[in-house]
Formats: sequence, C-alpha cells, structure tokens
Amino acid sequence: FNTAFRKGSPISNKAIEYFKNGGKIVAFLPAEKTDEASAFGLSAKLLKDEQTKVSAQKLKDTYLDFMSEPGLKPESIRFYRSLLFSNAKPEDARLVTEAGPNVVTKEVGKGRVILAGYMPYQGYTDLMFNPNFVQMNLRTLWEAIGWEAMHSDNGTMPDWEKPGLSPDFSYILVDQEDDTRMLTVAGLGDKTKLIIPQDLKPNIYTINEEGEEIARFGHNMDVGDSDLDPVVPSMIEEAIDKHGLTYGTVADISERFVRSDLLWLTALLLLAALAFEAYAHFYRKT
Repeated sequence: FNTAFRKGSPISNKAIEYFKNGGKIVAFLPAEKTDEASAFGLSAKLLKDEQTKVSAQKLKDTYLDFMSEPGLKPESIRFYRSLLFSNAKPEDARLVTEAGPNVVTKEVGKGRVILAGYMPYQGYTDLMFNPNFVQMNLRTLWEAIGWEAMHSDNGTMPDWEKPGLSPDFSYILVDQEDDTRMLTVAGLGDKTKLIIPQDLKPNIYTINEEGEEIARFGHNMDVGDSDLDPVVPSMIEEAIDKHGLTYGTVADISERFVRSDLLWLTALLLLAALAFEAYAHFYRKT
C-alpha cells in the first residue's frame, strides 16, 4: 500500500530482485504520479477530477467476472482517482473501467506482480463498500500465489481433476451433516477427474477416497449473497428509525452551535480576543 515504485529506485531494485527469485506482490499504487508503474514496463495515465465505472461489457477473465450474473450491477462500482494502464495487454487486465484497465497482472522474472492503480480508500473508489470487494480480493490472492484449488465460477461446479484417481477406488462426497453421495471417476491418466454433482446445497464438503479424506471445499452458489445494493443515506435513516435510534448530522451539530442561547458566549469570546490583541499591540514591552 502507498509504496512508491519508480524505475531505478532502491525499493524498485529490491522488488525486481525479489520477483526474479519467484516472489509475488499485490501492490495498490497511490495514483499520485503516472511513473509509478514504469518500474514494471507499464505506461499509465491519471484519472483525476472525473469519474469512471467498471465496464459491464469487459468482465470476462477479470476478478469481477462473476458479476456478470443478472442483478449484480458491476457498473455501480466507481473510481474517482486511479492510474489507467494504457499499454497493458488485454489478457493481463484484471479490472477494466470504461476509461481503461486499472488492475493488471504481470510476470516479472519467476515471480508475479498484480498492480492496482488505486488505493482502497474514500476519494479513490467506492469499490470497498461493495460486498463483492471481498470476493475480488480473494481472486487477486489466488492468482498472486498461484493457487489452483477447486473453486467455482458463475453458478457451476467444476469437475475435480487430480492425477492418481483410479476407477478401482471408491469416492464419496460427505457434507457437514454426514450425508453422502457416491462420485464417478471419468477420464484417463493425467485427465482423470471426479464428476461433481451440480445440485449441491451450500455446505462444507469432504471428498473421501477409500474412506480417507483427500480434499475439502466450501460451496455456496446463492447469487443472492452478492446481489446487494450500495447503501444510500435514506436506507440508513430508515434502519435507524425502525430500531428507535437517534442520530445527528453535521447540519444538526452546526445548528446547535448557532442557537440564540449560545450567542452570548460567542460575543464574550470575541470581546476577550479583541482585548488580548489590544494588550499585545499597545502595552506589551519587548
């Protein structure tokens, strides 16, 4: 976070050496100068004093591709201050706004860097207020560390490929309630896989081979978990009123301090300030 990567700087040289040895970094750049990405061979332009939103037409193969499901509204995510990587290869883009890509992945030596051209703070974006920010960060980390464990996208369960699976063994899927389902082995050699049922309920599942656990995964395909609208002030007020709470706004506080019963205190403080100023100007000896 907020670390300057400039070509030839000591920290950039150390980072490049780290990548050459297989290191991996997720870097959020502060979007202050367009040369922040030059250490990695990328050119960037600065989005400032305007705004752009996530492109709903360019979700494929990005960290938000799951938001192509109906009702998830990726275009509601906005950026107000960000670096846009102008020379990034299309296949390296991991988040694309209507103004251009602002998250890219790049191999450096034996390692990998994932560059986000924004900070997850107010003033840069409202992405972190969207419930899918968590899922996006998980996918970012999956790529950064090269994690190839089974996970599902867009409402489907993938078959589980693993060398060494054998049709001579029995494979059973077990959930947390100890309900079981038999699994079928398909394919040969390195392409051997287990056929995973597509009608699984949200749960934690274990795959057992001959009674021994060989894998475990969580499954929750309820799109409603992500189908949430951004919070607006009217929703907050409605929730507060519903639960009988009271609250104050900045305007309320300002009005409180300009009430007529406090004007005498304001006048007294003003007179005291004038008296001290007169004393300092006319009578204080140097």
